[in-house]
Amino acid sequence: NNSIFNSSTYGVAIGNNSNNNTVSNNTIYNSSGVGIRVYTSNNNTISNNSAFNDGNGYGADIFGADSSTLANNNFFVNNTFYNNTVGLSVSIFSQNNTFYNNTIANNSQNGIYLNTAINNTFANNTIYNNSYNGIYFTLSSSNIVLNNNTIYNNTLSGINITGTSTGNIM
Repeated sequence: NNSIFNSSTYGVAIGNNSNNNTVSNNTIYNSSGVGIRVYTSNNNTISNNSAFNDGNGYGADIFGADSSTLANNNFFVNNTFYNNTVGLSVSIFSQNNTFYNNTIANNSQNGIYLNTAINNTFANNTIYNNSYNGIYFTLSSSNIVLNNNTIYNNTLSGINITGTSTGNIM
């Protein structure tokens, strides 16, 4: 139950093999970069947080460093990401993560941005009123499962798959 605001880079950062942590019930806003960042870490739970007005960055992002240093088996549930540049970014070497029952809205670019993400599941999320796409797949994002999401009122596309992204299920 923390309020975290006016951070110069990240509201909350979990990184460098920080595993099995829980970030829950926080309000994170006015960070200059990212509200919640998970990088090169595994088996973390990010739940019941709000991240908004996070400058030129993301409400949340998750990524690995290379094929041997992943962001793997993390669980994002019941979060709200709004009024950021991108609501949620899932990128390089992010694998086998689950995003469930999140609300992602009113971001100035994409609601969810997938860049070289593999084997991630998005279920029961609500994604709306984003200025670009609701969900944007690019740069070989593959084997992504979208199930029972509600996606509406996004300026370009609800779902946009490009950049050799393959094997995705919706």
